[in-house]
Amino acid sequence: MSTASMNDAQGNSPRYASSPTVSMTVITLVLGMLLPAVVSILMLMASTQSRISEEENMMRAGLVEGMGLQVDEVVDALAQSLEVIAANGGADADDATRWTRLLQASRAFGKQFLEFHVANPNGDVISSSASLPEGINVADRGYFSTSLATEGMVASEGLVSRHTGQIALYFALAVRSDEEAHSGVVFAGFNGEVFGDMLRKAGPRSDGLTVFVLDRNGDSVYEHLPSGGRHPVHIPPADLRDCADGRRAWLEFGGTRHAVSVMAKRLATGEAPYLYLLVSTPDESFFSLSTLRGVTPLLLGTLCVALAALAAANRRIVHPLESLTRKVQAIEAGQPLPETAIESVREIGGLQTAVTRMAQAISQREQELAWFATHDDLTGLANRKALHEMLAARLDRLEEGASETVAVIFIDIDRFKAINDSMGHTWGDNVIAAFAARLGAFMHPLHAFCARVGGDEFVVVPDASATHNVVRDTRALLAHLGTPYDINGREVRLSASAGVLFVGDPGESPDVIIRNANAAMHRSKERGFGRISIFRPLHLDSYMLRLDIERELPLAAATGQLHMVYQPIVNASDGSLHSFEALMRWNHPRHGSLSPATF
Repeated sequence: MSTASMNDAQGNSPRYASSPTVSMTVITLVLGMLLPAVVSILMLMASTQSRISEEENMMRAGLVEGMGLQVDEVVDALAQSLEVIAANGGADADDATRWTRLLQASRAFGKQFLEFHVANPNGDVISSSASLPEGINVADRGYFSTSLATEGMVASEGLVSRHTGQIALYFALAVRSDEEAHSGVVFAGFNGEVFGDMLRKAGPRSDGLTVFVLDRNGDSVYEHLPSGGRHPVHIPPADLRDCADGRRAWLEFGGTRHAVSVMAKRLATGEAPYLYLLVSTPDESFFSLSTLRGVTPLLLGTLCVALAALAAANRRIVHPLESLTRKVQAIEAGQPLPETAIESVREIGGLQTAVTRMAQAISQREQELAWFATHDDLTGLANRKALHEMLAARLDRLEEGASETVAVIFIDIDRFKAINDSMGHTWGDNVIAAFAARLGAFMHPLHAFCARVGGDEFVVVPDASATHNVVRDTRALLAHLGTPYDINGREVRLSASAGVLFVGDPGESPDVIIRNANAAMHRSKERGFGRISIFRPLHLDSYMLRLDIERELPLAAATGQLHMVYQPIVNASDGSLHSFEALMRWNHPRHGSLSPATF
């Protein structure tokens, strides 16, 4: 028996009694509550979309910035290679052996470069780092003629390589002999595989994002699509420049409107861009015109159904709608949903259930986006962005006069590259995850902030109350991290090196603080694995020297900077010459004579 029937049998009126007729007052009251509820839902969906779009904007901008840094690094290295080749080959342009040695050395500088070539003033390729068929002439390539008329390096549009058949960007530099006459052009290119590698190293997650690299004409030379495959596009350069300069935040291509972040890359200030980096997401704004056209009939239909239901149910709709309004207001205010029983007609009860589920789904998605924006998805630790925000807050407190010490510990796994190379990246990820879990478990009781800032690099910032024992705690941490791990049933032993920095100047930026702690960590590795070093300014000089040496060593042999010196070995008994010891020296253009112990 229904609730209403039981109440009638007992002589009581039901909880939601229906009157024979529907008065205008009740209709007005219900409409007055229904319309604000619908408007509240629309406003809530709009504000939620705005918050989600803000998170997506941060992810797009972070990915574009990360790829931009990778492009600058590659192009700077390529420019350096071309300048060295031109400078060392121009004096003797007919020496094919010298050209070949220089090109092979430059090819070894980085596998990201597709090919290095030298052409004479007529455009005939006379030397190459790749095996090219004979008779290739590049006089019809725009970058060839432009480089002969230009001081400095020039860049091409996207071109199909006549050697590999792949789309590549070419960079060219004119070679001049001692008489300042043109003796040819040295040029090199790299293909789309480079941008794929840049995308993997750029930092933020690229899941669900579309990435295009476009040349100066707006034609795509590389695409990364969520669905995979290739889908070349053309976007007018004027539109790309507007987006890069902040005058626009969306573009329409492929028949769809996209929210975009664009960065323009130039070889020199004032020049036109030679490359555009574009990261996009589909514009799924709730208030787009197509969405409103689809939603309007639904809203009108819902309103008609509600009016028709009023004539039959009357007060059985009023109370549930009041409950629904309270739920929508709670969602809009970000408050927990009120616990209410669903005692209504079936349609309104279903609407209440749908609103509840919608609120839960929105809350869950916001939490996931917020988590991924500040955490590393492999280890669950904080990421570099969260580390910067935390350090900035601690430094602000120092500048306001807080009496606390800020210490930063930079930790790096020793010989991790050998693990990755021998066991594979998947196995290496398992090692990183196990290492991070042990690091977090050890530091959690000390209320320390732990972050992963690179492949096998971690930063720990102890709580202000625990900085007096930082060195002792770091030694204990390294010892704990050095105990055996069980990775997929296999015992693995690791060691780690650490650099400790005590912040002395609260005006320093988080980037500088992390860099200096990293320099102290590298000083530990120079002294042997599993050690700790406290940062000193001289550590930074040593760290920057090491970076210079690693970058410039591949070209040292080709440019004649390495040479041998001989040290006599004398018989101590009679003073006679016994033999010579051969020693390698590097005559570095900036750092002077360097011994093998340095490089």
